[in-house]
Amino acid sequence: MYRKNDYELLYLICEDNETAQYSLIEKYNLLVWKSVNNVYNGYVPQGIERDDLYQEGSIALFGAFNSFDVDRCVPFFAFAKLCIERSMIGYMRKFSTLSSKQFYNSLSLDAFISDDVNLYFSDVLADNQEVSILTKYDEQVGHLYLYSPIITDFEKNVLILQIAGFSYSESANHLKCSVKKIDNTIQKIKRILN
Repeated sequence: MYRKNDYELLYLICEDNETAQYSLIEKYNLLVWKSVNNVYNGYVPQGIERDDLYQEGSIALFGAFNSFDVDRCVPFFAFAKLCIERSMIGYMRKFSTLSSKQFYNSLSLDAFISDDVNLYFSDVLADNQEVSILTKYDEQVGHLYLYSPIITDFEKNVLILQIAGFSYSESANHLKCSVKKIDNTIQKIKRILN
């Protein structure tokens, strides 16, 4: 490991010296983590972890090695910090777009329908049904949680099973109650939601 200043190390990096590159990476590792914490403490889109930001910051640091211009009279520390933080912010912007939101909000067929109901999404779908039904289901369940304060957990479970396409008798079997109770619950929910 070299004990040289940043500019000497950058010169050696331009000459393909891996030891100099390793030294500068070690020196600026703390800056990358500090930038991760600064950026991560603000708004971070769903699906982004600290390690993702660290990796993006490390890649930006490598880029800063190659694109730094000594003639601009800017300290390398300031330039590297700017590159790292801009890269992390760009990475977060990329993941806050609609397409990535759809990716991270997609439903797994191996996921439970609800925490209270022991059914998988794949159990709900018949062989001839489209997977797009799950998207509609997810939207309807999302609306359901707007009404969470005014309906009970049992009513929520009944409604989830109905949205999933279960008959009254199938819902009664899963929730271990009578068909009449399912019917009464559905009627009560209709009155509440209207």
